[in-house]
Amino acid sequence: MFHQEIASERRDHLTLYGLGALVVYDFFLVGDYLISPEHFVRSLSIRLGIITPLVLVFMWLLRKPRWAPIREGSAVALCFVACCSILLLHGRADLFSIVQSEPGIVMVLLCMNVVLRIDFLYAVAGTLLCFAAETCFLVSSHVLTTANRFTIGGRVFWVSVLTLLASYSMARQQRLSWLQRLHSRVQRRLLADVNAELVNLSATDRLTGISNRYGYDIRLAQLWEAAVSRGQLFSVIMVDVDHFKLLNDSFGHPYGDRVLQRIASLLQQALRAEDDFAARIGGEEFIVLLPNSDAGSAFRVAERIRLLVQVAGSPGVRGDGPLSADESWSTVSCGTATAVASPLLDPQRVVDAADAALYRAKQAGRNCVQASSPLTHQDASHRPWAEIDSQKHP
Repeated sequence: MFHQEIASERRDHLTLYGLGALVVYDFFLVGDYLISPEHFVRSLSIRLGIITPLVLVFMWLLRKPRWAPIREGSAVALCFVACCSILLLHGRADLFSIVQSEPGIVMVLLCMNVVLRIDFLYAVAGTLLCFAAETCFLVSSHVLTTANRFTIGGRVFWVSVLTLLASYSMARQQRLSWLQRLHSRVQRRLLADVNAELVNLSATDRLTGISNRYGYDIRLAQLWEAAVSRGQLFSVIMVDVDHFKLLNDSFGHPYGDRVLQRIASLLQQALRAEDDFAARIGGEEFIVLLPNSDAGSAFRVAERIRLLVQVAGSPGVRGDGPLSADESWSTVSCGTATAVASPLLDPQRVVDAADAALYRAKQAGRNCVQASSPLTHQDASHRPWAEIDSQKHP
């Protein structure tokens, strides 16, 4: 995960600093010319004919996503080739030329381990290769004395050690920084999950398990906005438990709670589509939102709710007194309203229309469905809610 997340950053870093190192490497052509003009053509061929094209090809390949071992390994290989080119350029018989190879090797080690910041394990491998090449160069030279070999080799050795320590320190700091960022991301994600859970809890009715008034307010705004953007119809069903106060007084509040839980479960079963929404907005009052639903569909859903409660609801009471469980069941009254969603129409007016239809259902004897006439924003504030259908079910 670490290598995947820093891949883009590593490509940019290697490209920028690699090109800078290449410029410095080629700049030493000036020194090659001043020190040994007779070998300048060879220096020009090696620096500009071999190393520079290899580095440029590597930079071009870095533009595409690469596996970390290939990326870091290729960088090490280029540094090793640069090291060998320096040894080749200074591998002449005179002592002065041989001694001049030391600063070049030191600069390669600094570039590889400190400037390019190659991954530590690859930096170790590259350093060992460069030091081995330098050792072979020193041992094979017939000009250097043993003291010269140990002096030059010792300095290169300690530069290798120090640059590796710097590489390890930077790599460790980079990984620790990445772990801290990862930890922060995890903490933010956990906090977001906790906040989402708190929001969900605050929007859920603890008794029935469906949404409460707060959740209903949020969902109504969301569904209405979506319906307005699509120019769809929008329907609302108000549901109220018949004789609920008498039921509580006769059987007790725990039983009344079980009735509400059962009706909430049946409401969920009566919904048609994924966007249909049910909530408990009062003591015994529920609301159902039906986006993209016409008046006929809303009436049929309300009738389905009424029948489900009548057939599969909890034992209830009759209007004039309690009955035993095998004689009567809880019933609900429903009111529906439908409107063409429009930015000029307040969705609360549709809810008020459904509530007015529910009141008429209560007046009609309960256990029935009443519907208001469909409306648009043109008549929302002028025409009263007109009953278009009603049905009484004893």
